[in-house]
Amino acid sequence: MSFLKNLWYVIRSGAPVSIVWSFILTRLRRSRIEENKPAMDALKRFAKEGTFTQDWFSWNVPYWEHHARAKQTGEDIREILEVGSFEGLSSCYILQAFPHARLTCIDTWEGSDEHAGTAGIRQSESNFDANTAKFAHRLIKHKEASRSFFGRTPAVATYNLIYIDGSHRCEDVLFDGLCAYDLLKVGGTLIFDDYLWDFYPDVARNPANAVNHFVKMMSPRMEVRMAYHQVILVKVA
Repeated sequence: MSFLKNLWYVIRSGAPVSIVWSFILTRLRRSRIEENKPAMDALKRFAKEGTFTQDWFSWNVPYWEHHARAKQTGEDIREILEVGSFEGLSSCYILQAFPHARLTCIDTWEGSDEHAGTAGIRQSESNFDANTAKFAHRLIKHKEASRSFFGRTPAVATYNLIYIDGSHRCEDVLFDGLCAYDLLKVGGTLIFDDYLWDFYPDVARNPANAVNHFVKMMSPRMEVRMAYHQVILVKVA
């Protein structure tokens, strides 16, 4: 039932056919995707050993692993950009999964609309610093809004992987995606988080609307590879 409910949300949000079809295919491949659960379990154990108050990421790991294997990525991933890092759980996974890569993290560590009253917001930056300390030699931290970062960063294709999980307001998600496209190398992966997130009653204000517009605007330069609670895209031109 939850799948049908989610599928209806995807359709209602105005998703292009490529996302609707990928959403269905991703569901059909779930048994193969779940073969990667050991990697998820490993991250969950890692989270228990660190300074984390929330785990909003580990259940995505089987999908990331499935995509990485299908795309045969690994040593070719050298530069990664993460927009929105919170306490660093996704950052730590990325740094462990891609041991040859350098990760650039952007966050204000001030939280967004949905974080009001959420445990961990006040200490999220100090927790991030503690959790990622052992990866400091491969991590670049920018404490600023993504608009500030993108506004001063030359539009040069630099990154092999970009993960967008910053502000969830539609206009911000679309802005981050468009800027990320310019910084992503051909063949690189762009991942949007919280595609099914419906915090705002008006569907048009949620991330799905931004991702849908982005995919429509960037077709056929971006291909949809997976769609579930995240949308995984590959830049082909």
